[in-house]
Amino acid sequence: MKKKIKLNSVFDFPKNFIGISSHFKDIQVVWTINNLIDFDFIKVEDFTLLNKKEKTIQSFSVFYFVDNKGLKHFLVSNKNQNTLLFPKIKNIDFILISQTPVEYLKKINSLLLHSKMITGAFLLPSDTIIAKTLSELFEE
Repeated sequence: MKKKIKLNSVFDFPKNFIGISSHFKDIQVVWTINNLIDFDFIKVEDFTLLNKKEKTIQSFSVFYFVDNKGLKHFLVSNKNQNTLLFPKIKNIDFILISQTPVEYLKKINSLLLHSKMITGAFLLPSDTIIAKTLSELFEE
């Protein structure tokens, strides 16, 4: 059974984001990221949303990693077969969410751009809509 990640408060939620574009499946992107930046993402329970318009439940892949400094990192799929988690950023396939300081996040972004499996990596501004939506996933 996949593990469900819960945070104690919104303040625990990472607020730094990298948008990642790739034509590859989520597990291939995770494998690439794990090898490029020495992370160890594991698959956890999918993030599910009710699509009120179509009256269907949409699932988005979620991966989780805590580094040796205790900083939390998430990789969340922005797309599934039918819809986008964040329609405003439709060119982004995954969002890397991290508690890492922005200076180190820039280094991570640069490393991601060296992969043939990743077509684009972009530092995203600290967006309250992204943070609010994703924090709902992880709050108790």
